[in-house]
Amino acid sequence: MQFDPRKPTRLGYSDYSLPGGYFFTACTHGFSQIFGWLRIGDFQLSRFGEIVWETWRSLPEHFPRLELDQFVVMPNHIHGILILHPVKSREKCSSLIQVLASLKSFSSRRINKLRGTNQPPIWQRSYRDRVIRPKEDLNDYRQYILDNPRKWELDEYNQASRQGRS
Repeated sequence: MQFDPRKPTRLGYSDYSLPGGYFFTACTHGFSQIFGWLRIGDFQLSRFGEIVWETWRSLPEHFPRLELDQFVVMPNHIHGILILHPVKSREKCSSLIQVLASLKSFSSRRINKLRGTNQPPIWQRSYRDRVIRPKEDLNDYRQYILDNPRKWELDEYNQASRQGRS
């Protein structure tokens, strides 16, 4: 199944600022493989991939109620789990949408500065997300993220794999 970045993925009945766990996938513009490559069964991050990883790690500095969970940077996409904790009295309420917009914006600025241009864009406009409900689902999503690099050859975002299946 191909991800259409123009199609809204938000659930109309869900408040993406409520406390809880959220799984997400965000893809590079045009599925460009700019974040790294596989080398002898091991995934090696490019400098751009390192920037995305560093940006991920810094998110709690900007969003105090945010807890980072499992995360992986793949050649042309990322998967992650974010946990939003309840808001304390005077704390600004952040949402999944704000957190992911910041991740994409902060990493794009740093990558564009490094490459000396802002064209083509780094990220597709949207992303996929899932509200994680039962505790069992959380472990399933964690395992999916952990297994993702090992399964790159079969990954739906791997252009070479998709061409081989056509």
